[in-house]
Amino acid sequence: GIAVADTRTTGAGATRGATGATPGMTAPLAAIASSAMTVRPGSPVTRADRMPESSDLDLVLALERELQTPACRSDPARLEELLAPEYIEFGASGQVWSRTEIIAELAGEDGGVIEVHDLEAREVSDDVVLVLWRSRMADRQALRSSLWHREPSGWRLVHHQGTPTG
Repeated sequence: GIAVADTRTTGAGATRGATGATPGMTAPLAAIASSAMTVRPGSPVTRADRMPESSDLDLVLALERELQTPACRSDPARLEELLAPEYIEFGASGQVWSRTEIIAELAGEDGGVIEVHDLEAREVSDDVVLVLWRSRMADRQALRSSLWHREPSGWRLVHHQGTPTG
């Protein structure tokens, strides 16, 4: 199965984000959200009227991290909750995946550790967040971007792209 290795940047050029969990989170999601998250200085981080310890950006970052865990990736019901019906992915392999296709693909996944590097979030609008990060899995590396949209039921991923790097 896939495991997640989190390699947060904590040195010069990085700051730690809020670490509070959002009310109503499941216990595993609250644990993910309570871990510190990297946000680059100068990025539009939060609106002034939001509480830093439970910001939308922290929640979306926690959801992005959750999507990299074996428990989430092997749970079609959870993936259906997180991926919007119109979800599309441009994979680092060059493959284009619909929501239905990626859920089926992940159910049979037998890979290694996904390392998450340089995770950051940027608020595009009140209801849209862009998440950027780098992945490493065995000898493959990729730049990653995910576009999350707030819906009445909560945050859902509408687009993901992986671009291979040398």
